[in-house]
Amino acid sequence: LDRDAAGNASMGESLTVDAADNVVASDGKHVSLVGVEGLCVVAWDDRVLVVPKGEAQRVREVVAALKETGRF
Repeated sequence: LDRDAAGNASMGESLTVDAADNVVASDGKHVSLVGVEGLCVVAWDDRVLVVPKGEAQRVREVVAALKETGRF
């Protein structure tokens, strides 16, 4: 993904204000980030995930927990 001057990358509609080094992915929902840095934000279907970029590999834990409770 292309990055803006502050290092934010986006797939979908987003707005960043005083935010840097973030990755945003959405399926048409607007996502605004204000005053944050180093986050991955994913808004897809009825789910939203926010995780520090350095912890992104832990998404597997979230998926496993959701599967255990029948929510994935």
